[in-house]
Amino acid sequence: MSGTPGPAAGLRPLHRAVLDTATEVVGRVRPEHLGLPTPCAAWDLGELVARMTGQNLRFAAAARGQVTSAADFAPRPAGDAPGAGFVASARQVAAAFAEPGVPARRFALP
Repeated sequence: MSGTPGPAAGLRPLHRAVLDTATEVVGRVRPEHLGLPTPCAAWDLGELVARMTGQNLRFAAAARGQVTSAADFAPRPAGDAPGAGFVASARQVAAAFAEPGVPARRFALP
């Protein structure tokens, strides 16, 4: 799809603001916090961070025009530096969505 950007173009600043906030919050997470509960009873904090990181990486790939599969959205375990992986993934997705033409592009998502 090409042409005039649709409503998605106006979402980029909001998306970036949410990423910035999430990066700040997740940057405070330490390994001893990973087992803490979240509002979703099925996920502790470690699982939530792992899922958010995986989602960022795959949405970045999709925004760049790469075809992804459902497996590509797999969680990325937080490890010893929980914030580091998420911060890197947030940078990638922010950069991908900042590229020219992204708001008008169709994404291949599973």
